[in-house]
Amino acid sequence: MKSKARIVLSFSLLLATTTFISASPPRETIRFDSDWKFFRGDADAESPSFDDSSWRSRRAAQLEH
Repeated sequence: MKSKARIVLSFSLLLATTTFISASPPRETIRFDSDWKFFRGDADAESPSFDDSSWRSRRAAQLEH
């Protein structure tokens, strides 16, 4: 009787886990090919407060290498 209860409990946990995983939201696609800034050379821009307002805005496909 105990083994039957363990099997039922194990199956219930497996079913609950599967239901929880399938209920997660779908993946979100984030496009990162716009709003890039470009500066040719070494800008020394390590600081988070660095002012990049004079830089040209580009899409990733238009970046100069």
